[in-house]
Parts: sequence; C-alpha cells; structure tokens
Amino acid sequence: PAARPQPGTTDAVVTGSGRFRRAAEADSWVAGLPGVPAEERGQLVPLAGGEVAYLSRAGSVYLSSDGGTTWRRSRWTPWSGMSAGPPPTAVDLPTAAAGLPLSLAWFDRSEPQKLFLSQHAAGGWRLHAALPALEPVGAETVGFSHLLRLADGRWLLVAGCEVTPRGCALRTVLVGADGATERRVLRLQPTWLD
Repeated sequence: PAARPQPGTTDAVVTGSGRFRRAAEADSWVAGLPGVPAEERGQLVPLAGGEVAYLSRAGSVYLSSDGGTTWRRSRWTPWSGMSAGPPPTAVDLPTAAAGLPLSLAWFDRSEPQKLFLSQHAAGGWRLHAALPALEPVGAETVGFSHLLRLADGRWLLVAGCEVTPRGCALRTVLVGADGATERRVLRLQPTWLD
C-alpha cells in the first residue's frame, strides 16, 4: 500500500526513498531528506516535475523543488494568521488519484475537533474545506477511517462501518470542489455465492 507510481515514469514505483523499476537495480529516487530529528521522521511524497514533499511525525511539511537536494519548511497552516497559538495537530495524506496536486488533511485535536482539507499547487497552499473531524453515529461519534481525493478534485471521507437495525452501513461525507458537503449512509447488501 505504501508503494506509488513515480510521477513522470511508466515503469517505476517508489516507497520511502527506494525506487523499483523493471529491468533495473533498485535505487534511491530522492537526493536527500530534510534535517529532522529521528523521532520526527515521516513520509516522503513524490510530486510531478521532480518536486518532493515530506510530512514529519510532528505535523510539519517540508517541500523540495529539486528532488530532495534542498528543502524548505512550509510555514502555512489552515489556521495561519489566527491570534491563538497552533492547536495540537496531526497531518495525514489522503489516498489520491494520480496527477492531483499535493493534498493534505490537518486534524485539529482541540475541542471541538476539526478537519481541514487543503491542497498545494503552483500558487501555494489553499484551504479546500473545514468540517468536524468526527461524524455522529447514533449516540456516539467516530473519526474518519479513510480519506480519498477523487480524480475530479472532490474529497470522499469514510467514517467506517456501523451496525444498524437494518444491517451494516458505511457513513460517508463527500466534499465538493466548492467545499460543500453531502453526507450519506450507504447500506451494505451482502450477496451470497452458491
């Protein structure tokens, strides 16, 4: 699941700093990593045009436009410019369709919890939507278990499976290109094979 196609190639996948190609020895696809402490090491993300992103465990985002030779820490956050200090945060990378700009989900762990959806493109960072990080399910609340970025730029957030009086269901939130949300409960209908 951690392997992804290397942008700009048709025969290579990357995982971590390793590149695997048909008819070639495995090698490194990135020149170097940002200088972060060992406990903050995180995830490399290949982007188009030789650009690379690095998400640290501490919630920092680093960008490189030269394949990892030089790095700069991104100072943008969804709450940039707010008078209060930064909230306790986690940053996650959604599963995304190929060719989309870098998309990140920022989980604000303060109360009430919020989820900020953002993307980075040539013009810089842009906040796509802000919504509650937890989805109500009856008397309980559950977090989103899967974050997907669709080819048309929408986000699909899946809160997981729940058992209802009418059977099992998935609770989803679809976030449109304009940030509008559509909530659905998808009933699962099992099909038994003979």
